[in-house]
Amino acid sequence: MKKIILTCSLVLMLVQLANAQDDKLYKGAELYTKGNTYLYGKIEVRMLAAKGSGILSSFYTFTDTAKDGSEIWEEVDLEIFGKSNAQTFQSNIVTDTPGAPNVEEVFDTGIELSKNYHTYTIEWKPNSVTWKIDGVLVRELENGKAKELTDPMSFHFNIWSSNSVNWVGPFDTNVVPVHAYVNWIKYYAWDGSGFVSKPTWTDDFDRHNTSRWGTASWTFDVSNVDFDPQNANFVDGYLVLSLTEASKPGYSGTPPIDVTGDVPVAARETKTAEEQIIQDTAEVGTVNEPPVTAPTPKTTKPKAVASASKKIGGASVMNNAYTNEEQNLLMFKTPVNAKTILIQNGVGELIKKVKDYRRGQSIDISYLPSGKYFIVVDKREKYIIRLNK
Repeated sequence: MKKIILTCSLVLMLVQLANAQDDKLYKGAELYTKGNTYLYGKIEVRMLAAKGSGILSSFYTFTDTAKDGSEIWEEVDLEIFGKSNAQTFQSNIVTDTPGAPNVEEVFDTGIELSKNYHTYTIEWKPNSVTWKIDGVLVRELENGKAKELTDPMSFHFNIWSSNSVNWVGPFDTNVVPVHAYVNWIKYYAWDGSGFVSKPTWTDDFDRHNTSRWGTASWTFDVSNVDFDPQNANFVDGYLVLSLTEASKPGYSGTPPIDVTGDVPVAARETKTAEEQIIQDTAEVGTVNEPPVTAPTPKTTKPKAVASASKKIGGASVMNNAYTNEEQNLLMFKTPVNAKTILIQNGVGELIKKVKDYRRGQSIDISYLPSGKYFIVVDKREKYIIRLNK
């Protein structure tokens, strides 16, 4: 009889827990590597954080199982606050060692981390943990709690809202739905004396690699949200983590383009987009190549109508745009194959998308008015063209 009563009580507790999850009005998202696999290493993530009081965009490492199978808690955090214009993030190491001091620390970047993608780095060595943003050292912890991290961990991305108002601010539900975006992650293994020079693996999030990544469907006491797999999506080569109303999960938008790729953007934040474009063009120079011959047998001489710049942050050249007056076509070519070509207007809004572009293929842009446009190749390379009709 006692056994029956205890069993019924356990079932009731599980039902209450499930109901508690269902009762939460908002859904977040978490993506995690399967298994506690990684012991030490350097992890780089390229992310655009969500903005809004009470909201966190996070990358962290975690394990709750020691090598001997006992239950433990080891964690390294990088959590970006949505409050205060999303300018701050917290670094932390969590262990369950009795009497261990708290080591969380908040860093104010002075820039809005929800406006551009940034590269966040955690370097985990046997006796230290280091945090960086865009290659700039923010914090290093040696020995102490860093030395207590001795077990393999998994990697996690998430977006959620804490009910700890003193920590994250009051939850601003007016910004929902809100999203965090991840362009890529790179992992460099530890070889016993240092990090390997080339990434051990990279994920560009062109698809959901289900052998590597799982999606969470749980919650916890201090969270205002349940994690819902429908809020972790892979769109146009980006991981999109969404915080939504419970009744409206999912994502149907277009991720912001990471136009600067691997180029640190901290120095770019003080300039307007126009000022930065002028600087980029001045730094790499202007291309003065002859116009490309139109891919038609017509005898009409093509007329150059656009100047092209070398790509931002590099040295590759894109051919000039041109027009064939007889056919009234305005076209351009790029010299490379690409999975995706994006055409954006002068403020970065998407105008046209071309998939599976082949080298030398012409793309008609005759319908565009005169002005400045961006050509983004596979998210990594960005060019400028100026149309003068």
